Amino acid sequence: MNLASSPYPEVDVVVADSPTFSLAVVDDHAIIRAIFKSIAEDAPDLRLTWTAPDLAAARQQLVKTRPHLLIVDVSLPDGDGFELTEQVLQTWPTTRVLMISMHDDIDYARRARDLGACGYVAKTTSPKNLLRVLQRICDGDEYFDGI
Repeated sequence: MNLASSPYPEVDVVVADSPTFSLAVVDDHAIIRAIFKSIAEDAPDLRLTWTAPDLAAARQQLVKTRPHLLIVDVSLPDGDGFELTEQVLQTWPTTRVLMISMHDDIDYARRARDLGACGYVAKTTSPKNLLRVLQRICDGDEYFDGI
């Protein structure tokens, strides 16, 4: 995957070298879901398959469609994203999971890694860094803030 120019000078667009890479987002904040939708719309090789505001909706969607990359918020109204991450990776071990959180805490990053997630990034990250993280993960690498 490589970076292409974006209509926003401070942000690069992720462009995959391989066929379309599907992603889904589980976050209770509509603005976060919208950010990932915008990223997918600007990147021709990324496709947002679905979004969910909570664990229950995510579980319903996962039964129907499993994305290549599942982006999961740590704090959700009906539980925590660590629980969902563990369940997803036990059931579908080839699914890649990127955990996101408002908590810029190395212990959260370590827990995500220990559960088998491919990454953890704080929501305080810059848009440019978020795109770099997505690029690395789509390329098969890992990224954990602070580790």
